Amino acid sequence: MSRRLAKGLIDWLAQAGDPSIPRVIITEVKDASLTFRLKGYPSAHVGRLSSSNLSIGVLENGEIWDLLLDLDCVPLVTSDGVVCALCPEDQRTPLASIADLHVDHLFKPFGDRLTTRLRSGSAFFEQFRGVS
Repeated sequence: MSRRLAKGLIDWLAQAGDPSIPRVIITEVKDASLTFRLKGYPSAHVGRLSSSNLSIGVLENGEIWDLLLDLDCVPLVTSDGVVCALCPEDQRTPLASIADLHVDHLFKPFGDRLTTRLRSGSAFFEQFRGVS
C-alpha cells in the first residue's frame, strides 16, 4: 500500500508542476505508511502519509510534539464510486478510485497549504519554515 501512496504523491507533485511546492524527500517506507521531509525545511519537520492521513509534525527527541498540518480522509467504496466517509453525506462527491480520493483530499490540500502559505508570507508559514 505505501509504495503506491509514495508513487501517487510523487506523480501528483510532478503533474502539479508548481515550483513553489518544496521537493518531497521520502525517508522511510513501511507497510501502511511513509515518512518524508521537505527540502529546505528544518529536519525537525517530518511528514507522514498513510491511506487516511497526511500530516506534518515537529519532532522533539524523536517524538512528534506539534502538528503543523493534519489532513484526513477515510475511503468508502460505494456503488457510485469512492467517497470520503468523513465528509457529510450531502457533500460527498463520488470519485473513480481511492487514488483519486487521495489526490482530492490529501495531495491537493497539502500543495495548496504549502503554496498559499508561501505566497502569502503569513506568520504561520514563517513559523512553519523556521527552526523549531
